[in-house]
Amino acid sequence: MCLLQCEKVDMCLLQCEKVEMCLLHCEKVDMCLLQCEKVDMCLLQCEKVDMCLLHCEKVDMCLLHCEKVEMCLLQCEKVDMCLLQCEKVDMCLLQCEKVEMCLLHCEKVDMCLLQCEKVDMCLLQCEKVDMCLLQCEKVDMCLLRCEKVDMCLLRCEKVDMCLLQCEKVDMCLLQCEKVDMCLLQCEKVDMCLLHCEKVEMCLLHCEKVDMYLLHCEKVEMCLLHCEKVEMCLLHCEKVEMYLLHCEKVDMCLLQCEKVDMYLLQCEKVDMCLLHCEKVEMYLLHCEKVEMCLLHCEKVEMCLLHCEKVEMCLLHCEKVEMCLLHCEKVDMCLLHCEKVEMCLLH
Repeated sequence: MCLLQCEKVDMCLLQCEKVEMCLLHCEKVDMCLLQCEKVDMCLLQCEKVDMCLLHCEKVDMCLLHCEKVEMCLLQCEKVDMCLLQCEKVDMCLLQCEKVEMCLLHCEKVDMCLLQCEKVDMCLLQCEKVDMCLLQCEKVDMCLLRCEKVDMCLLRCEKVDMCLLQCEKVDMCLLQCEKVDMCLLQCEKVDMCLLHCEKVEMCLLHCEKVDMYLLHCEKVEMCLLHCEKVEMCLLHCEKVEMYLLHCEKVDMCLLQCEKVDMYLLQCEKVDMCLLHCEKVEMYLLHCEKVEMCLLHCEKVEMCLLHCEKVEMCLLHCEKVEMCLLHCEKVDMCLLHCEKVEMCLLH
């Protein structure tokens, strides 16, 4: 009451050796602090700043009233409790020069960020965004709450760790305007994609899908994990590079409805087919087998590699073109159980 009755409450408090005792002893600490022109000096002079702030009904007003909010928060043992008690946590954090120090200093960083209307601004203002996100139990909620998720992820040195720590990585990536940049920045892109329930949505959402697939050690796992593998491959500029990069190319192609479209899109179709254990299955699975074979520099190797060459040839409208294109036509025909059907065809 004496302090509230006082015109220069800050001078009295600053002149006081045990400022925290006075504040703690005070029922209306927030009113005193708000009445005070130099609230930050009083708080900084105080050994138990967190107790004063927690004792305070309008902690956000006091912090916002404060020129050096980060010093107060950093001096505070229970920064998360103060921030959680605060209605405008984002304003306090945005007012703060060293937001990452406060967040890192905080046991429940996710709660503070989730309580925050402008989480992206706080994260973007933060030099070590990855440390904050990694320290966070619900990183996906924070990222999903964030308008500029891509900027936060791109600003992040360990984006893969954050994404892997995230239960809904696909939602975050889909919410992201520059998903390809985030994935390319990521050391373990395959782990993130495999960790993702809707990998095909993320890949289709991506401008440079081929770049991450090539960047990916387990490309075939991602493709096999994907319901619409053909859409991703068709969306791709360098389809042959991943097929060649892929240990189980046949599984990916067989999983595909339009296998001929990627083979035709592919500059090195023969390499892909030769790389394949079940070449005849895709050729038979393929509506335009003759186009693929004609497109192929080593058609005879593919045909010889094929257990059911006659089925592929019979499936082919222009069998004579394929055979003429073939250096070892005799080997293919000899390899063929129904040579007369092929010849009559």
